[in-house]
Amino acid sequence: MNPIVSGWYESTESRSYFNSLLKRNRRRTFGILEKPNIDPSLPELKSVKYKVFLVGKAAVGKTSTVARLSGRDVPVNHEETLGVHTTNVYWPVKLKETEEVVMYDLEMWETGERYLHKFDYILPACVRSCDAILFFFSITDRHSWEDLPHLITRTIPAEFDGVKLAVGTRFDCASREVSHSEMQQFVTEHGVNILPTQNVNSPRLKDSEFPDGRIGLLETGPFMETLITRILQHRYYKDHATSDIKLYQDKRSSNEIYDYSC
Repeated sequence: MNPIVSGWYESTESRSYFNSLLKRNRRRTFGILEKPNIDPSLPELKSVKYKVFLVGKAAVGKTSTVARLSGRDVPVNHEETLGVHTTNVYWPVKLKETEEVVMYDLEMWETGERYLHKFDYILPACVRSCDAILFFFSITDRHSWEDLPHLITRTIPAEFDGVKLAVGTRFDCASREVSHSEMQQFVTEHGVNILPTQNVNSPRLKDSEFPDGRIGLLETGPFMETLITRILQHRYYKDHATSDIKLYQDKRSSNEIYDYSC
């Protein structure tokens, strides 16, 4: 069951809501006490926050993914994240059953691999009250792929009851060290779906050094929709005490983001 209207972000109806994430066609950044300003002519908008933790080895693409999802430039050079860094990524969706539009605030938590190992209090803080954990590997880094099952095992505490997803980065690269069949086998054996993503910048605004925010929203839409869908499905089935969960499989054209579902 897909709880949201798939592809709604591409519709004319959604434009007024997504305008709140833009300023002169550039993506807005939001501080801890800030949130999108919705057009007052629109119905009052419900806001829901989810905590998402990103984990993986250094230089695998966690920071680049957050930058892309939030509309910032993907870093050219790798610099390890110092301590713990949080980024709020807002995304409105239309619920299928009620036709209500809800603004989801995904609070992305990331930390550098070195700090995660050095300070034993960081991991518990990151996974505490977490709604989803994203386990990162790079399709151009065989070691990060082979370490993925161990990464999942050593990260998830026994009491964790949230969404588990693997994220494969650099799917825009022609040189790959992980095959499609290997990823399908991983999903079957571990029950953890894979979200591929690309670590590339959106086209620039005309006569500007900044990425085109509206195009960036369209490019990251499949990823954001799938992540929110997974969280909503998990919470629904958990609330209804259903053990037989059939996850939604996002079926899109070959030039968009997929997930290899069970």
